Amino acid sequence: MFRRKRDEINSDCIRRAKATKSPNMLIAIPPLTDFGKYTWNTIDASLIAAHFCSFMFNYFRS
Repeated sequence: MFRRKRDEINSDCIRRAKATKSPNMLIAIPPLTDFGKYTWNTIDASLIAAHFCSFMFNYFRS
């Protein structure tokens, strides 16, 4: 369930990024507490993108 929700957020984020043609700077964002257990060797770009989307959503919503 969590994975499906994450994939939905990720695909929506990728769609929005392609629509705005924003440069892909997601790789430069360090993993925060949610993905602290991953290393840079195993972390997935989709995980970073999904985390960044949820982070920005929570940031602008507050």
